[in-house]
Amino acid sequence: MSLEFLSREATDKLAREVSSNLPAYRSGQTGVLVSQGDYRMSRVEAVAPPKLFDDNGECKSDAQASKLIFQWLSNLTPVQASDERLWVLLTHRHFADYMHKRWGQKRFESAKNPEAVVLDRWFYHGQGLRTCVHNGISRLWWFGYLTYDSKRPNPFELTDTLLSLQDIQTAFLERSLGPCRPLLKAVLDTVKKYQEVLGQTPNNGDVIQEWAKEIRLYGGSYLLDELPQERLLFVLENSLRSRMRA
Repeated sequence: MSLEFLSREATDKLAREVSSNLPAYRSGQTGVLVSQGDYRMSRVEAVAPPKLFDDNGECKSDAQASKLIFQWLSNLTPVQASDERLWVLLTHRHFADYMHKRWGQKRFESAKNPEAVVLDRWFYHGQGLRTCVHNGISRLWWFGYLTYDSKRPNPFELTDTLLSLQDIQTAFLERSLGPCRPLLKAVLDTVKKYQEVLGQTPNNGDVIQEWAKEIRLYGGSYLLDELPQERLLFVLENSLRSRMRA
């Protein structure tokens, strides 16, 4: 069947009416906010959406969910995967229960600005890759797209590494380094190699953040994605080791 997306008019209307529709987001009943007449058909073929809950009714881990979403929509191009009209339909309708449990149920209780939570996770609020990896469903596809490597025995090996620490996502996907797939994969290979040591390092989140800053500074002088792979890994490993010893 053809993959559906929302019309531009319907998408914009939902974004304008977030405040008045907050009860639907709080209850997880966002499916009522869109109607069949709002749908448009794409040229992308897709089977039925995967289930993102385990047998106990809990949300699957981000790593598990990422693999399922990326495999489901593996024929999307990055341009198609940057279209908010697709993801807004998926967050509001097809994965409404998942969104409620993963992003709404507890977060709304403590949120000072619930409208901002909705715009951040149900819509596209911002610019660049950061926006793509904040929408509650598109983030799962992009995690897979940026890390999937068919040449490895486990093609999703780096997906698991990326999602092993929240600080890795924040430091590398929400900054200018994120879209550079060769660099990101080299970063994740380095993290994987030193994962045990990194896990025992005090304040490892700060270590990762400072490491990312150093890589960005280094990238200001060199085209990192054009360095030979061995040289790139050498630079990254030396930088990370020095940060863990500091």
